[in-house]
Amino acid sequence: DWREELRALARAYRALLVRHPWLSSLAGTFLNIGPHAVAFQLAVQRVVRRTGLRTAGQAGALSAVFRFVYGFGTIEGHFVRRCAAAGMSQDDYHRRAMSAVTREPGLREAVRDSADLRQARGDGTVEEIRDRDFAFALELLIAGIETMVRRGE
Repeated sequence: DWREELRALARAYRALLVRHPWLSSLAGTFLNIGPHAVAFQLAVQRVVRRTGLRTAGQAGALSAVFRFVYGFGTIEGHFVRRCAAAGMSQDDYHRRAMSAVTREPGLREAVRDSADLRQARGDGTVEEIRDRDFAFALELLIAGIETMVRRGE
């Protein structure tokens, strides 16, 4: 199933970016033609070719999925590194940051207005919530590919 393979490749790419947060600064700066990068790119292309998308749309699908993962993994990797540098768990760092934000009069309204979104995310650790957000966003992208296939685009 191309969907499960795409999920697995997206999760692997995200994990790589989180483990090596310095990697994100190299993307676009250097041409990555190492054997692992090429093997990964070929695996991704094989999966996208099996989606049923017309060839003209396959590059856009690749871009949508892996730029999303790049952004998500980059932000996550930098947050994890920042927490480690502060000597705090991700949950402690998040609690401290949110406490500081809610004390700021100019930001209090934004925090209050987004309370329903935070509540809808559910309980759990920062990592658990982030994993749910990642999985849902990836499903949105997969559903978008499926929709484009049905449309014949």
